Amino acid sequence: MKRWLFVRLISLVFCSSSVSFAQGSIAVPFVTIHPAPHLNGMAGAFTALPTADPFGQFFNPAQLAIFARQNNFSVQFYPQKTRWLPQFTFHDFTFSSAAAAFGYSSDKILRDVPLSIAAGFVNSRLDLGKLVWTDEAGNQLGTFHSDETYQQFSFGMGLDWYIKFNMGFALKNIKTNLYPANVGTEDQKKDRSARTIDYGFLLIIPATDRLNVKGFSCSSLGQVQPFFDLSFGFSVLNVGDEMYYIDKDQADPFPRTAAIGYGLSMGLDGLVWDTRLRLIKADWSSEARNLLVERNTDETWDYVAFPGKINLKDHVLLGKYDQNIAIYQGYRFQALEFIEYSFGYFRGGGYHPYIKTQGIQISSTGPGKIFSARIDHLILKELLNRLSVSYVWSKYSSTETSHPLSGTEFQGFTLTLRGLF
Repeated sequence: MKRWLFVRLISLVFCSSSVSFAQGSIAVPFVTIHPAPHLNGMAGAFTALPTADPFGQFFNPAQLAIFARQNNFSVQFYPQKTRWLPQFTFHDFTFSSAAAAFGYSSDKILRDVPLSIAAGFVNSRLDLGKLVWTDEAGNQLGTFHSDETYQQFSFGMGLDWYIKFNMGFALKNIKTNLYPANVGTEDQKKDRSARTIDYGFLLIIPATDRLNVKGFSCSSLGQVQPFFDLSFGFSVLNVGDEMYYIDKDQADPFPRTAAIGYGLSMGLDGLVWDTRLRLIKADWSSEARNLLVERNTDETWDYVAFPGKINLKDHVLLGKYDQNIAIYQGYRFQALEFIEYSFGYFRGGGYHPYIKTQGIQISSTGPGKIFSARIDHLILKELLNRLSVSYVWSKYSSTETSHPLSGTEFQGFTLTLRGLF
């Protein structure tokens, strides 16, 4: 009984802060934690908004095809672990993650039709610290270190034919270690493993290309070209059967989640010191998510078919939320491919009050292109053109400072290589 109560307590802690659990408890809720320091600034609303961030595959594996169109390799990691649920007294609860992506884009496979392919990897760990095992009377029986991890392997492919089609698939290998194999044995683990799959689709309509929008002249920047893109996407995450921790008769469903959204991107491309840059860019994204698990009156459960209770008009287009549907919205502003500010929120589906997000990123991409055009050193020139480094910080906050997620901060460094092949 002690073991079971402990596991349920840990599960409920995360159920209160990761996704909507109005329908009941689920297995491995830690896999719903957003691991992306950069994308978390926009509330993680990246089911439909294109991104080259290597963590984009977590929200929609189709994002890998976006990455491959301009990049060959990227890795993002935490310089230090994130303290998880900082409002609680669990000082040794930490979360950390890293992501990598490999991409290639060519029109040689299909004549005059660019094809992009990419593979990605995400490794996340939730460290629950060193815990003490006790009996009913409170006597210490032993100690053990508890954690949960997953490795995600993803594949994405994109096809450019008037509009941009992107699709992706991912496999998660999940391992939990919530209680010891033998009470009284120091740090002996009792692991339980599982696998789930993700899949998604992302469609991008470059409206300026379709409308043949012309640039305009600016005395200080030369020819300036506006752009405007529309995007639509969906993903289904954590598709699996069921998982139990101790008792097979008390198995729980995985947090199978449907997400549908759309995004808008606009801005200006132009010249800075004879170097073509993305001068300014603004993004907006909105999506609806629903946990595809339904609890019955007899405490049994069933998975429901995609898209669950998501209504395209009310939830996706109008952004309405309720106890079953969570809405994620984000905004982002970039300048000179150098500095970026983002903010957003998510609410509904069990989030009360709503969680606000914000983030800042500084990248070497823009300055690198400018300096590369003004120097003659061949090796340094190529390095500045092909390599970029960025730092990002993001944070969760709430109108109720005691909310478990309030004050959670993420930091990340990204290294990206492009133009290698």
